[in-house]
Amino acid sequence: MPKQLTISPTFRKLIEVYGFADTKLLDKAVATRSSEEWFAILFHDTEAEEFFAVDFVYCGFGQAQASEIDRIDGWEIQNDYVGPFDSIKEFKNEKLTRSFF
Repeated sequence: MPKQLTISPTFRKLIEVYGFADTKLLDKAVATRSSEEWFAILFHDTEAEEFFAVDFVYCGFGQAQASEIDRIDGWEIQNDYVGPFDSIKEFKNEKLTRSFF
């Protein structure tokens, strides 16, 4: 049985606020990566047969890049689609930076 991913309420809420709530995107989460100011969730789209990620950036509580409703606990979505990736291994081995872009 695959290991269950634990995704914090902050990132769950950001996904919902962004507009992914109706797609049940979090049910498709297969892996995560993070650094100090960066976090990414990898999803497996079984219909398109691809892996893609959503990445988040920590901006603190100062000037927002997006509207304040799109920022929770200092975090906001930076890219709503990163990929595609060929596998979980490729996602895990991608050079970790503040963003994929």
